[in-house]
Amino acid sequence: LRQARFGAAIDDCRRALSIAPDFADAMLNLAAALQGAGRTDEALAAYRRASELAPHSTDAGFQLGLALQDANDHVGAMDVLRRVLAISPDHVDALVQRGVSLHVLRRYDEAIEYAEAAIACQPELAVAHSNKALALHLLFRDAEAVACFDRAIALAPDDAAILGDRGFSKFCLGDYAGAESDYRSSLALDPERVLTRLNHSLYLLLQGRLVEGFSAYDWRWRLSDRSPLPAARSLPLWQREAGPKGQTILLHAEQGFGDTIQFSRYAPLVAHSGARVILQVQNALVPLLRCLPDVAVVLGESETPPPCDAQAGLMDLPRIFGTDLSSIPRPDAYLVPPAASRAKWRQNSRARGRPRVGVAWRGSTIPARDKLRSIDFEAFSSL
Repeated sequence: LRQARFGAAIDDCRRALSIAPDFADAMLNLAAALQGAGRTDEALAAYRRASELAPHSTDAGFQLGLALQDANDHVGAMDVLRRVLAISPDHVDALVQRGVSLHVLRRYDEAIEYAEAAIACQPELAVAHSNKALALHLLFRDAEAVACFDRAIALAPDDAAILGDRGFSKFCLGDYAGAESDYRSSLALDPERVLTRLNHSLYLLLQGRLVEGFSAYDWRWRLSDRSPLPAARSLPLWQREAGPKGQTILLHAEQGFGDTIQFSRYAPLVAHSGARVILQVQNALVPLLRCLPDVAVVLGESETPPPCDAQAGLMDLPRIFGTDLSSIPRPDAYLVPPAASRAKWRQNSRARGRPRVGVAWRGSTIPARDKLRSIDFEAFSSL
């Protein structure tokens, strides 16, 4: 195992288990070897069996908890780690990892409790201070988060992740100079840290440095939960100056409704470059976006587009077109509601005898910080 010869280790462990099927340490080593070999389902089964064979072993239980986290079963991981802590209440690693699972499950107040318990056991543990800070950040308590990040950085001054995360809390507090300083320090230590690159791009965009910002925003595609729509994954990225005229280009939505509506203004520009444009967006936006000029086809995300030569996400287009503050496309009324919809709402307004006003009061609840942009419906009750 120490030499990363996982195949040989698997064979040795299986031979040991053929002689002594209830040998818990051999089963635990087998699980580690299977995990190292990328055989995650088999590894998880072996970790479970090792924990069954040694129910009072905190090592076996803790390793099973980590394996469940890797399998994205954080509810299961919390249950296993709870049993570990019942045996050894001061098991610092179990306290930290149970807090991590609570964090993933968005139970941030409880995550803070476990981070504080870990700190009580081991005050110099930087990761515990950092985990507490991250939970505070997600509770919109960024001033407290920065103080916890400060303590973590004092303990681990060369930790790129902690520096980058403190930078984002400073960004949320409006301390943009402090945020950029932390981002640069983080990237000097780890130029490949995706989240810091992405957060730095948001800083650049907010400062109006659009060319730099949209270029850095390309790092979003490296996040594990970001990928183009299925039809786009096998296609090359469209390059404005490359390829013959007349290519068919698939432009696709990649984030929320607002992003699609905002950046769809670029679709006609792609057509003006000599391309035939296929636009694939969220199903609910298809009727609205079919009014875009010079777009050949508008499809819903559940539909299959025709064969295409290249693709681009809608939010790739500002970078491809080299957009700066002076060249943001400003077409007049580039979106017009369908005639049938206008007629329907006009008729409804007349039937009520007075104008109707629509209020956009809530966005998607998926983003962790949606609370900062949405308003409780009760706030409109006096209207």
